[in-house]
Amino acid sequence: MLSNNKIRNIIGYFIVIIINIFIFFNLRNFDFNLSIPIQYSGDFLSAISVFKQIMVGEFPFFGIPISYHLASPFQLEFGDYPLPMMSVWLFIKLIGLFSNDVFLVINIFILSTFILNPLAMYFILRRLRINLFITITIATLFNVIPFHFFRIEHIFYIGYF
Repeated sequence: MLSNNKIRNIIGYFIVIIINIFIFFNLRNFDFNLSIPIQYSGDFLSAISVFKQIMVGEFPFFGIPISYHLASPFQLEFGDYPLPMMSVWLFIKLIGLFSNDVFLVINIFILSTFILNPLAMYFILRRLRINLFITITIATLFNVIPFHFFRIEHIFYIGYF
């Protein structure tokens, strides 16, 4: 039998998910189509290539990623490029198992950050034994900080779960 505290935590998780989905679909100022990338300029182009390398297996879990299919006639090396954390790498690989479309994977990754980031904050604050309502409020505020919206071009910065 679940204790009263565990039931409150589960209800809190659902409240955080519902609030943040509602906020995302009401605060967005772009037409969101899963098959079209949110952005297609600047540093986002190199992030697209990193996503594709992770999906096809050219991006090693450890070490410097090298692609012989990009930067012709030589090779592309991401030695000095900020690379994704291992948890983000694994999450991209997991999403990539279900689709070969790199833009779909990127858009699902961006959508999932609007769910997983507040859930991670909720989990941490509940482990610190902070009040349920304060935890829900802080987790929601953590998700809607301008950093999350303004840094979509640098996609590996928004996956801080």
